[in-house]
Amino acid sequence: MLLQEFFRESRFLNLGGRLGGKIGAAFLESRLLLVPARLDARIERSEEQSLIFGKKRHLKKSPSIFQRLLQSSYILRLLQGNSVFYGISMAVLLLFPVFPLLPHPTLLLLLLTACLLGSFLLRMLCGKEKLQIRFFDAAVGVYGLFVLCAGLSSAGGRQSFFYALLSFLLVCSYFPFRQILRDRIRRDRILLASQIGGLLCSALGIWQYLFDDLPLLWVDVNRFSDLGGRVTSSFTNPNILSVYLLFLLPQALSACLGVGVTLPKRIFFGICFALEVICLVLTFTRGAWLGALLGIGISLLLLSKKTRGCFLLLLPLVILAFPLLPSNVLHRFSSISSVVDSSNRYRLYTWRGMLRMILEHPFGIGGGERAFVSVFPHYAVSGTEGVMHAHQILLQICAELGILGFFCFLLLMLLLVCRACRGARFWDGEARASAVGAAGALIGMLTMGLFDHIWYYAGMLLLFWFCIAMLQAVPIEEREEAAS
Repeated sequence: MLLQEFFRESRFLNLGGRLGGKIGAAFLESRLLLVPARLDARIERSEEQSLIFGKKRHLKKSPSIFQRLLQSSYILRLLQGNSVFYGISMAVLLLFPVFPLLPHPTLLLLLLTACLLGSFLLRMLCGKEKLQIRFFDAAVGVYGLFVLCAGLSSAGGRQSFFYALLSFLLVCSYFPFRQILRDRIRRDRILLASQIGGLLCSALGIWQYLFDDLPLLWVDVNRFSDLGGRVTSSFTNPNILSVYLLFLLPQALSACLGVGVTLPKRIFFGICFALEVICLVLTFTRGAWLGALLGIGISLLLLSKKTRGCFLLLLPLVILAFPLLPSNVLHRFSSISSVVDSSNRYRLYTWRGMLRMILEHPFGIGGGERAFVSVFPHYAVSGTEGVMHAHQILLQICAELGILGFFCFLLLMLLLVCRACRGARFWDGEARASAVGAAGALIGMLTMGLFDHIWYYAGMLLLFWFCIAMLQAVPIEEREEAAS
């Protein structure tokens, strides 16, 4: 007690304590004692009285062990970089036609998509990206869970699980694509990269028709002996090539006719559009022709008043010029509604069997070709037991995911229509061209999906969700512009 009273009453010690407190506070104000590279700490005001320095201060939390681990690994730091995150997207769309030529295209697509998603997640954990979850984003996540659960409960075993995992990752690619496409410059560059790939792919298809002996694997020789074969370009099937061209055509047209586009860009996108149209005609895919007409027409109607007027003026001329088409094209197009055509009849019988299977399995049979092949023959019409898919995208979704997954997909499409209708009044300039091109591509692909399974090649699912991300990324209101 005597010692405590001595320290309390000593003026010299009290003066030294006050002087030490001021010196300590000055050191903290100068931050000389901090090590930013190790702690990254900051000194702020606090509500608690400091017994040492005599001021209200506390240290902000240092980075967690997990964040330090992310910064310490060279590979993880590389994946977080802008060049990798943005470069993977560019590479996927630029080299998309090259994937089918490689030994394991599906595995390569899986790895690239996983790297894209991994980079996006790492950037979010490090605070470089902020994902604002809206109702549509939540609906996409729910749909992705339907896809993943369909693989876990599928009758196809390991193959179905791999298919479901790939489809789940491709659906989730919507989120990094939406973040990337918010930036106008990146949006333009990615569009340019995709059109360069489409230009080379279309040129290869035209070269095939002119100088190569095309196989007659996808031609009803008895009724269409005058076709001379159908081009596939770098893909394995003319229908797959058609879906890819439907993805490109409306975007090339919108970029060519958009407001404020420079003359060199108009010429480039015009050349891309012309070659893609020619290549699409040479696929002789009737559903894709309908999809292209509808997608291009919607793009012209929504793009601007000038394009809308040109469309209304040219539409009667196009109808009158229809008889002037080459005989093989005219013959092929006029057979769209013919029940005599073996392909059309085959599809009708397949759809009948699909309806039977869906009624018996309202919660779905799971994803994957093996699950479909193991279940569908029990409900197939005679002669269609060997079919590999539903030849109709809506029936395919309903069969794989069940009725609940099917209605979730319909809800997503309804929300997209509402956003497009709202955006058609506010989109302007480059943003309008990008959004209208994506909307036209979606309409074209879904129109073809009424007659075929457009996701039979998994890569087309990536393009589909890329277009959805484009529509969601282009801002409509000022608050969305500020958020991006």
